[in-house]
Amino acid sequence: MGSVAHNQFYECGSKTSSQDKFSIEKYETQLFQSLNRFIGFINNADKSVGSKEQNTKFCKTSSNFLRLKLLMILRQWCDRPQKFTIENRDVLIQWWVTLLNFLNSDTSLQMDATLEFNLSIELTSVCLECVSRLMTILIILPVHPYRDMEIYSHHLLLTIHCITNKLILISKNTKKLSRTESNDKSSTNDKKLQHLNRYSSLLRSFIGKLNAYAFFYLPEELHFDTILLLTVSPQISSSIQTCLFSWKNRHYKFTGDQEQIIRSETFENKDTKFFKIIVSYIKNDFILMSFYWHYWYIILQYIKLLDSNFELGKSTLPCIPGSEILLTHVTTRFLNSDLNKFTRIIKQTPNPKIANDNLTESHPNFRTLSGNNNALITSEKINDYIFSNFKTIKLWECLRSLSGCISKEDHSESLENMLSLHESSLIDYISTISAYDYVAANVIYNKILQFIVFQFETLPSLRFIQWGPWYNGLLSMLRTKNINCQTVSLLCLFNIWRHISFEEREEITKRLLKDLWISLTFDNEFPLIRILFMKLLVFKIIPNIQDSSLIRSLPYEKIRELDEELSLNKENLVLTQQYYLSDIVAHRKNALIFNGNSHLMMVPKKPNTEDQLVYKINHDKKLRIEKFPTVSSVANTRPNVILKNGKYVYDVLDEMASKAAYLLAEKKTKLSLKKNLKTMDGSEDDQVGEDEDEDENPEDNGARKKKTKERSSSLSATFNSWLSKFSTASEESQKKKERESELDIEFGDDEDNIYFSKDTPKRTSSNLEKIFKHGNHSGSIASSNSSIKLNKVRENTLIGPPELRYSNEIKEYNGITTIFKLVFIQTNRKIVEKIDIANMKWGTIHGGSKYMKPLPVPKDMIVVNTGKSENETRNLVTVDGKDLDIELPVPDFSIFGERKEHEHETPVKSGQSFEESEGCGEEDIAVWKQNQEMRLKTRIQKICVVIETFNATVREYFDFSNRLEHESIFIDFEVRKPSSNSSINIKV
Repeated sequence: MGSVAHNQFYECGSKTSSQDKFSIEKYETQLFQSLNRFIGFINNADKSVGSKEQNTKFCKTSSNFLRLKLLMILRQWCDRPQKFTIENRDVLIQWWVTLLNFLNSDTSLQMDATLEFNLSIELTSVCLECVSRLMTILIILPVHPYRDMEIYSHHLLLTIHCITNKLILISKNTKKLSRTESNDKSSTNDKKLQHLNRYSSLLRSFIGKLNAYAFFYLPEELHFDTILLLTVSPQISSSIQTCLFSWKNRHYKFTGDQEQIIRSETFENKDTKFFKIIVSYIKNDFILMSFYWHYWYIILQYIKLLDSNFELGKSTLPCIPGSEILLTHVTTRFLNSDLNKFTRIIKQTPNPKIANDNLTESHPNFRTLSGNNNALITSEKINDYIFSNFKTIKLWECLRSLSGCISKEDHSESLENMLSLHESSLIDYISTISAYDYVAANVIYNKILQFIVFQFETLPSLRFIQWGPWYNGLLSMLRTKNINCQTVSLLCLFNIWRHISFEEREEITKRLLKDLWISLTFDNEFPLIRILFMKLLVFKIIPNIQDSSLIRSLPYEKIRELDEELSLNKENLVLTQQYYLSDIVAHRKNALIFNGNSHLMMVPKKPNTEDQLVYKINHDKKLRIEKFPTVSSVANTRPNVILKNGKYVYDVLDEMASKAAYLLAEKKTKLSLKKNLKTMDGSEDDQVGEDEDEDENPEDNGARKKKTKERSSSLSATFNSWLSKFSTASEESQKKKERESELDIEFGDDEDNIYFSKDTPKRTSSNLEKIFKHGNHSGSIASSNSSIKLNKVRENTLIGPPELRYSNEIKEYNGITTIFKLVFIQTNRKIVEKIDIANMKWGTIHGGSKYMKPLPVPKDMIVVNTGKSENETRNLVTVDGKDLDIELPVPDFSIFGERKEHEHETPVKSGQSFEESEGCGEEDIAVWKQNQEMRLKTRIQKICVVIETFNATVREYFDFSNRLEHESIFIDFEVRKPSSNSSINIKV
């Protein structure tokens, strides 16, 4: 598996230069010579009378030889940007057969075999990766003759039999060992069981890819593709139809007709029963995603070399075997299953004696009352569950990994079409969900959609997203006037605003400010909605409006209209003779506070990187940590990689590569911790400085490399140098020297051996980091590799497989530097606390801490102006020449920049005057005046609240903009489930 360069050898009509041909002939000769030497070595090795040490030496020597003589070349071919053609495939086919025979000779899975005489897990992993890469390099494409297809298909079948037989042995022997009584278990049995588990885990990494290649390339009469699709969905039918792959002619589709449903009994035979064993593993999520990765990889490679212009889309899906079944399964069914499981989890009833379901984190006794095992499921646990278990999350991470491995220059259109197919299928299902279902909407918009954006924002392929249907759904939720739905929508718009195209931004802004302005400001009694809307307006909409935009003046006009209406109503306010205006200005001190004591505060984001998480999980197996506690925590991580403890998810790799990845994670984590400690002390970390100098000063770097070469000049010493955690201890060095000539004894010394040991990364961490950092910019893999010399390519391809470097932008890239985080303001709430605890015992839903609408403002919160300057007193309301000591707010227009006075001025209509009530009786006039006074007071109060919220948000914006860009802000806020079926509220 690897980049598109996997198939650079089969470019239709490409011509090789004399240099390319020489390289191919050289590699072909080397591979034949290495194959003969390897066969001779394993034939002459007498393992029957050997000791454990001899068997270990045999496995180690074989592993290193395969890495050097075969795996390095295969990885190099999979990652080279040049375009080759291979005319002679025989040597690779011979290697394939030899490796399968070698794996079949392993007796470690037999019950009566001892562990001292078998192929080690390390050697098995090297063999399996070699077989995996041979499958990819020899893949059949439109340019190959049918004879090559037959040979390739036959060897795929041999591989399936080899792997399936091992799975059967593992299953049988594991059951036998598990039935053994615990007190009768010997240390040998325990070791045997551990070996079987490790072997099974290694095979599982390969099963997904093997199923994908067998799906396309096994003969139709074996019905492998039919068996696999029936495992995914039993209700399907087939018909004869021309297919993209010339040797296939079946079209599969869903059906409800019992007569048309495919029955496995109609074609079942000895082969199909055997296939069902390996196909059954598709039910595992990770194996299914590995299968799906290679499924689309094969399709995209095949389309690339078709003579005809084949455009991938909904109309052409019937031409691709099983595409409609699989696409529906991984989008619609995955999301439906995820939402159903999530709904069941959040509806779980906790201990009724504690009644934690009625408890919010804002409750003063939250920590005490939630200490029970049946406590409220926290926001952190919800996020961790979603990003750890949702199949939809696994799907989009899989598609992102595939996008990183495919060359965009060659596959840009097909790749985008493939991603668009998945997004369209997802949108079709989402469009059937009610706009009032805020639980599903929160998962879809604030988890899944934002995760998709995180995964693809470092790739040009992000443009496959069709923003129109997404923001139509968001606007529909805003129109519901349901606080939960509106919160979900505003949160999503704020967090994804920078990724929406300019045209869509303008359209959304028009809808928000023209159609929904009143709904989100005046007609909404929930402070949270008003606060979120103002943050969207101030932090996202206004800074992104361009001068040429038609909506440039729209936000300014909305705020100016409020100011003019407030100024106009001052005179009417005097006529009402109202001296108690505390409610009008009471919002000034708590303009950004909601739910009584909640506030969104800006804090720097310091997320854990993938390396840190992998190291923590592996370092302490018993450590229980929430890997993904917030949505922003997945902005620079790949959940599947972390859940697999740093191992590559979509293919089998040599175990040495996984060990290297873990050791690198350990090294980087420890250096990061040291650097943070030194930074706190005001000093720099010496080790970090050395690593940085090593990259910056090539001469010093070369000198250190020269010294390192003198200390360690052999293959074994090199491997062990960094597998021993980069140790320089004298004892370790002595052990390495004792094993120094291991390969030379068995296989002899040659130029390649010395060349390899000279260019392999040594002890210094920066060299190892370069291996994995190479190719960080996945969009320019080909261009970045074009200038790399052969020895540098060998260094990179031998220890750092291409797969470990793809998508590294997600590991290192972090576009979120600051987040709005929920904090609680400490208040004296002893009385409310007692009321809440008493109500909870009786099962009462609402208490003093859960009343959502504004309560009457205490007298001690009235704002009194004293010692005001001339500018501060210009907005005071007076009656009979006396100040009311009430200052009305003035909008802060500084965020709009320099503007001309009365620009785009529009007249503001005043309310109905008293004179318009002529013809009414005195009693009616009195009632009418009273209503007008109440209306005027309410209107002014709402205007003041909106202006104060806007001003407070503007102050927040300028405090922040002095340090960072506004686009790097993210809101981490959770919309929680209702406390009962009869009430809808937000729990934070």
